[in-house]
Amino acid sequence: MAAPRRWVDSGADFGATEVAEVQRIAEEVWGFDAGDLVGGNTELEEYAVKFDWNISENHRANLRYSKLEQVRVRPEASSAGSLSLSSNWFNHEKTVESYVGQVFSDWTENFSTEFKVSFRDYSAIRVTPTTAPTIEIYFDDLIANNNPSFGDFIRVGTERSSMGNTLLTETWNYFGAGTWTLGDHDVKFGAEYSDNEIYNYFSQDSWGNYRFSSGWGPISSRAT
Repeated sequence: MAAPRRWVDSGADFGATEVAEVQRIAEEVWGFDAGDLVGGNTELEEYAVKFDWNISENHRANLRYSKLEQVRVRPEASSAGSLSLSSNWFNHEKTVESYVGQVFSDWTENFSTEFKVSFRDYSAIRVTPTTAPTIEIYFDDLIANNNPSFGDFIRVGTERSSMGNTLLTETWNYFGAGTWTLGDHDVKFGAEYSDNEIYNYFSQDSWGNYRFSSGWGPISSRAT
């Protein structure tokens, strides 16, 4: 579904005129599209297939494959006194792909085994509509001696924690077990091993983080 509108022009120290001016200056001075309040759609696709093989009367196997792809629009929070335009939103793109193979064997009337191998590939990446820094424009709250950064604000540019935010994992799992029947008792034994590779990249404010007063004079900035 489309991302909802998350701000109402009511009670803030800025209005539609100021929003339009921020959009214009972002385009003409900073060279990027500040966006608006309209986001994209959340998309979800999922696939799964399973193959069963009766090798013989005493042996059987199966193979399963599944894949899930999701793109979710994540609007940044806005309120009556703050507004994040869509350049400050991000898409959270997730993919989960897995393979599972199993073999079941009855070797005798009293002994059976199960072996399983699985692989899981997972990725979660924040994708941003721009490479601009985070920019907050504060508006005067008309309270004497108040720091300008205490007022209402409009936020544009890249969301500060999405300038570098990627998680990738690859997981192999191996499992084997046997069941030995002794009269009225079953003796079960087995082993399991997992190997997990993780890549986690996080870079906050790496493209810059700036604050301005409503006259576009600097209040503060952070950049690495």
